Amino acid sequence: MKHISIAIGGVLLIVNISLGLLLSNYPMFNWILNSIVIILLVFFQYMVSIIKLNDGYRVAFNCLFPCLAMIEYICGLFADDSISDNLLLIIILLIITLQVILLFASNYLSKNTQ
Repeated sequence: MKHISIAIGGVLLIVNISLGLLLSNYPMFNWILNSIVIILLVFFQYMVSIIKLNDGYRVAFNCLFPCLAMIEYICGLFADDSISDNLLLIIILLIITLQVILLFASNYLSKNTQ
């Protein structure tokens, strides 16, 4: 599963970079932001596969994290070019924070139930 997630993430990253180079109305800020979102998705999927989690957490995160990454990607498409007062960028950061908290909490709970 680790290698499949990395390969799919690589393909998604190549597609995003290609779209960024081919489309003139795809701003560089959004292009870089969405590339970071894809890289973080691959990182979180890899972490789910290597951390010793209960099976329920593993299945839930393998479904939840790609859905959250899709929301992040859509927010990244429509985000303003400026960093200040950017509501969609704040939403992306909050979702990433939620993912980190979920990983830490599930890792803690999985260690305590074994």
